[in-house]
Amino acid sequence: MYAENNAISSGEFKADWGNFHELSLHQLRPFSEHAFEGYVGEPFEIIVESIVTNGLIHPIVVRPHPTEEGAFEIISGHNRVAAAKHLGWPTISAVVRDLDDDEAVMFANEANINQRRFETWLPSEKAKSIWQYHAGIKKQGRRPGYLGTTSGENHQKSKFCARKETARVYRISESTVRLYLDINRLIAPLKTRLNNEEFGTTSAQALSCVPADIQAIVNTVIEGEQERCEITVETARKLRDRFKGYKSQEADDSARLEDTIKSLLLPKKSETPDAKTVSSVVSIKMETATYGRLFQGQEPEAVVHEIVDAIEFWRTRQSAVEAA
Repeated sequence: MYAENNAISSGEFKADWGNFHELSLHQLRPFSEHAFEGYVGEPFEIIVESIVTNGLIHPIVVRPHPTEEGAFEIISGHNRVAAAKHLGWPTISAVVRDLDDDEAVMFANEANINQRRFETWLPSEKAKSIWQYHAGIKKQGRRPGYLGTTSGENHQKSKFCARKETARVYRISESTVRLYLDINRLIAPLKTRLNNEEFGTTSAQALSCVPADIQAIVNTVIEGEQERCEITVETARKLRDRFKGYKSQEADDSARLEDTIKSLLLPKKSETPDAKTVSSVVSIKMETATYGRLFQGQEPEAVVHEIVDAIEFWRTRQSAVEAA
């Protein structure tokens, strides 16, 4: 069920797996920076059944709570703790580690990277986890020997190394890392809509470029016009372009902003789409070998984003050449 023991003991953080403690469940608190939702439904039932059948195979990992004396923060094992509570256990086996905030974040994410397939994570989990890990790597000077240099030597090189190393650890492409770093800027309600598949990651990336207060109005418009309002790549990019450079202190009142957003998101009254325009999906065939060579490890949404960006860049460059 768990790969925690081997995964973490082979990583940056060396746990003393013989130093077990039996901690009361009442002493445990969730990690404040935890990037992941708790299991519900069948996944939770599976973990409960496993513990009933096999016992707790691996202890949870905790650190002393930074502000609450006698309490501990769960760094790895939130679902195991939930299962133990469900089963009525009074205590649970734990390894207590002395981790600062940055180390705790890195540890928690490394544990989940090794325990769970990335493809099964919610988009919001991917975004927060990748953002946390990427930020931790940029603070590489706090972890002796990590990447060999400090980020202060060269900001651009550090940024490149952080993205490259994050991609390696998560086993995804650098463009996918960039995609989810952007998506992490979405406000919580829009992340929930993304999790619910109301729109895709390419649309989410465009929306993430819109200021947070405008995102809040976008969410309000969606709530009020659910039957007519649909976030697509096209409408999301219209919003991005319209509010490029927008600053919150501008004198736009909320009613006028809402009208502007509605004009971009809602179909015009005169528009009556026929059968030819209802579908917004185009299927293009590509040889499997070519797809694997060019886009290995990338999600379909990221592939579409990369192709569109490349073509738009090429066309802009061609226009400039022709104009010259």
